[in-house]
Amino acid sequence: MAARASLEERLGALQLAEGQLAIAEAQNKSAVDTIDTLRANINKSENALADARTNLAERLGALQLTQRQLEAAQVQNTSDAGTIDGLRAETTASKVEIAQMTGALAALRVRLEKLTALLAEKDKQTAHDKVAIASLGRSLNNALASRVQELQRFRSEFFGRLREVLKGRDDVQIVGDRFVFQSEVLFAQGQAEIGSQGEEQLAKLAITLTDIAQKIPGDINWVLQVDGHTDDVPIRAGRYADNWDLSTERALSVVRYLNQQGLPANRLAAAGYGEYQPLDASDNDNARRKNRRIEMKITQRVAIK
Repeated sequence: MAARASLEERLGALQLAEGQLAIAEAQNKSAVDTIDTLRANINKSENALADARTNLAERLGALQLTQRQLEAAQVQNTSDAGTIDGLRAETTASKVEIAQMTGALAALRVRLEKLTALLAEKDKQTAHDKVAIASLGRSLNNALASRVQELQRFRSEFFGRLREVLKGRDDVQIVGDRFVFQSEVLFAQGQAEIGSQGEEQLAKLAITLTDIAQKIPGDINWVLQVDGHTDDVPIRAGRYADNWDLSTERALSVVRYLNQQGLPANRLAAAGYGEYQPLDASDNDNARRKNRRIEMKITQRVAIK
């Protein structure tokens, strides 16, 4: 009985142990399943982590690119901001300048309108003045023509009477509106003092001219122009510097002599031309003789009072 009881006790303990083993096995199987599940989850998590790391790396790269782009944009923005500020300043200055130009343009328009009105007034006055000037011009031309004709009449009388006085002399000629005296008639070679023969001829001329001068109206401003000319032979060392000097002194000698004969000084004028206005440009003695001369002519300056 005791052995059976011990056996049953051991059997009961065995069954209990088997039950516990079964439970332990069941728990172990559950733990293994759980571990497998955890390992699967770990694998999934690791895969997910790897994906996350890859994605993170990509996102980080994109972020860094974006950051660089942002920095570049900020630099550009700073530059653009400076440009914008400069443009704004230029725009402000341009607006001020435009305002000034607008004001100046308005003032210019006002000035232009005044000038236009003044021009219209001046045009009207000019038209009136043109009529007056045309009338005055006609009067002046008529008066001038009358005085010229009158002086021409006295000049013709002077020339006619001198022709009679100097008739038969080959060394005194009329060339156009001038009397031409060969220098040999009046002066010795290379001299400006009038010789006795020259004084005789000039005295006749002075008498005739004085008589005619008394008949010329006082408002005809006439003058006897005396011009001296030489040949092209250079002056040798002596009293006169050159032919210009000699021709001028000869003309002055004639003027002084005529003044001494009673002709008013204000009716006499003298000039010297040296060898620069020859009558004959030939290179021979006959041409040189022609070019050595004193020319006289009556000219006029008509004054309308």
